Amino acid sequence: SLSPPACTGLPEVCFINQYVPTIRSLLATYNFIDFGAGFTNVNASPAIRNSLMLDLNAGLNLNLVGDPNAFGAATLVKPTVIYGTNGGAALAPLPGLRSGTPTSVVARLGPASDTFSFLSIANFSEAGPRNADPGETWYRDNLIESSGDGTVPLDSSRDQFVGDARFVLKPFTQGSNTSGSVGHTDLPSNADVQLQVLGILGATCAPPCQISTGLGGAVPKAAACAATGCVNFTLDPVEGFMVDRLGRRLGYTAATGAVTEIPNSVWYGNTDGMGWVFGAVEEPLTMELTGLGGHYYANVALLGANGRTGAIVQGTLGVGERRSVPVPLSPNAPTLYTVTPSAGPNGTITPSVPQTVQSGDVVTFTLAPSQGLAATLTGTCGGRLVNNIFTTDPISSDCTVIATFGASIALLSVQSRKAHGGAGSFDLPVSLNVPINGAVTVEPRGIGTGHSMVFRFDNLVATVGAVTVVDALMATVGNATVTPSGNDVIVTLTNVADNKRVTVSLEGVNGSGAATASLGFLVGDVNNSRSVNASDISAVKARSGQTTSAANFRFDVNASGAINASDISAVKARSGLSLP
Repeated sequence: SLSPPACTGLPEVCFINQYVPTIRSLLATYNFIDFGAGFTNVNASPAIRNSLMLDLNAGLNLNLVGDPNAFGAATLVKPTVIYGTNGGAALAPLPGLRSGTPTSVVARLGPASDTFSFLSIANFSEAGPRNADPGETWYRDNLIESSGDGTVPLDSSRDQFVGDARFVLKPFTQGSNTSGSVGHTDLPSNADVQLQVLGILGATCAPPCQISTGLGGAVPKAAACAATGCVNFTLDPVEGFMVDRLGRRLGYTAATGAVTEIPNSVWYGNTDGMGWVFGAVEEPLTMELTGLGGHYYANVALLGANGRTGAIVQGTLGVGERRSVPVPLSPNAPTLYTVTPSAGPNGTITPSVPQTVQSGDVVTFTLAPSQGLAATLTGTCGGRLVNNIFTTDPISSDCTVIATFGASIALLSVQSRKAHGGAGSFDLPVSLNVPINGAVTVEPRGIGTGHSMVFRFDNLVATVGAVTVVDALMATVGNATVTPSGNDVIVTLTNVADNKRVTVSLEGVNGSGAATASLGFLVGDVNNSRSVNASDISAVKARSGQTTSAANFRFDVNASGAINASDISAVKARSGLSLP
């Protein structure tokens, strides 16, 4: 088509004519494509003419009339055309990729057996390149290393001006008149090119002339994308942002200007601009678009180690009309969550910034309370705090770790608690600071299906790091669970054998607190002598028939709620036993 076609909706041809005029810069009479009968061009026959590839040069190649270089005579000095000649030679090839500048293409039927078929299809309506399907036609580039800048061949960048005395041609060849790259995105920031431009403009730069380098080449190379990931986001023309999982944005609106909140991101232009993220992103991504009252196009293309994904949307949006478009996850993208720490006054938590982790990971934080204070951990992550080291439970959702710092915590008492049926629960005081092989308090009641030890502290208990139960030989005994309850920590014991000494220890109480108590289990030792004998039998007989109460619960050895013949029998059966 020689002029933009009438459009209803927005098919690809209409969109390119209206919004991407640079695509028309391809020379329509350049013999670059081979359909099997030798190289020809897209203008040679109406049957193969590609309406998407129109001439940049005022219709010269299509109409064979006019002067596309007339602007050269209207300037005070001759325009200088600067171009790279061997930019493609500097490209480091990847598997399936080659160096050089594309100068022509050859029709192929995919997929091909050679490596040149790698990512051979790049459709306008797809987020990223792909391999050709079986039987699908694709076009292989013929690459020549010294024939352009790696993207644009000399036929396009130079030949229009060859032989035209109104212009000065200035080629740059790496290894000849410059040591820097002359690749497509590197040439504008090449220091030698910059010196040439300064000279043309009549500007002076006294030796040693200092020119910034390393700021060009914003479009990432395929190697960098494959290794660390990159994302391209395009708006044309529409306001909007690409938003990552953490709510950080990349994009442009008139109200905000360019926004580059996503780490390692850049933005070029405005409502018809483009942005890049050089590195991994926090998926999932979303496009949040605001219309300007006409046709629009927006695209996210993600390439990285996790695979390729993207989204393309186009259509019409009224002024201020909004559209939210989710971007599909990369094929192998891990499930990520954020663990957000915070700390109150009088202490610190490290790390102190949100941590991004994969599902199932754990995160470790170090607490540093001010002198004389202790750390307390709350939040939604769960975990253990031991010696001011907090380790979360395996992470399965976004969660928080909240550290507060207050007075240190101290143990006041320990009780051995047993439920006696309908009579209620009764506590047996446990002597503190007694070694396990010393004169420990004896629990004469049967442990049954469960037994509780109640550790009482002088402050509210928020967390307990760990509990251990060992015997006199430091071997683990039975099972234990802990439940903080106000100022108490209730340790529930199961599977502890009779006639055994144990030590129950708590660690990480509110971060740094610890507590230990030793106890002997010997059913029937109602007088706490650490042996069962006639004195115990007589004591139980003397209370036979009584309902269990705070005054006599020691003698209800089977914890039934009443003292009777069953208790007497249980004591008699153990007569002669002593704590080891």
